[in-house]
Parts: sequence; structure tokens; C-alpha cells
Amino acid sequence: MSLFFSSLSRRLFQQGYYWKAATQETLSSILLAHLQLRADFPVLRDLLCYDWLRCGHRFLPDHLKDENLGVDTLRKRLFHQLPETLAGCYDKSDRTFFFKKSVFYHFSRESLHHMGYEVRSAQGIIRFSPEREKNVLRLHRVQLITEEV
Repeated sequence: MSLFFSSLSRRLFQQGYYWKAATQETLSSILLAHLQLRADFPVLRDLLCYDWLRCGHRFLPDHLKDENLGVDTLRKRLFHQLPETLAGCYDKSDRTFFFKKSVFYHFSRESLHHMGYEVRSAQGIIRFSPEREKNVLRLHRVQLITEEV
């Protein structure tokens, strides 16, 4: 583990980030580039996306976007595919609000396992709620919506 952080530190030093302020987007981009050659890159990328959305961002930066399925595309697809009511999520009267205010993202089974979810299918969809947890970190609440995509 210390080799990973040493090499990441060298990369940050070489690119001059020790002397200038870096944005969250820049730092995640550097981290993603640093992870690219690892065998577990797809899972680590998913975990970066999860962290980004859990912090309250409504969209992913370009370097984290999934070319196959964007956040808005997934939201629209779910709006048309999911039933009129979904127990524990929404009923008919607040369905529109649920989809308008939530962010959805699909994750692999392996990534979901690292987040503490066990699913049978190859992937699942997490909802990032506009409500925040009542703790020190105040992260946005999350909920596994469906195992089907």
C-alpha cells in the first residue's frame, strides 16, 4: 500500500500539484489516471463514481462519465421502466419528484459488493437521494433501486 501512495505522491509532485490548489475534479482525474493500469481498475473507477455522487454532485465529471449510459439517460430509462409505485422508494403522488431530484448510477456486482450490497445479477442501480445523512460527513443517502438494467 505504501508503494501506491509513494508513486501517487511522485506523480502529484511531477505535475506540480504540491504548489498549486487542485480542484476535486483535478485530483480525481489524477487518481483515476494513476489507477488505470491496475487489474481492479473497473471496480476502483466505480468506487470513485460512487464517492463523487455520494458527496452530492448531480453529474459526473468528463473523466468519470460512462460513454454507454449517462446519468440523465439512465434516469429517463428508469422513469419509463419502473412501476407507478415502488415500495420503500415512492408512491404514485411523489414519483415525479423522486425521479427529478434523484441521481441514478449503475454499478457492477463486484463494485456493489465492496459497497456492502449483495446482488444476484451482473449489476445494480444505486439511487443517490437529495437528502443527507444526519452525521458528521452529511453524505447523501443511497439506496439500491434495482438489480436489473
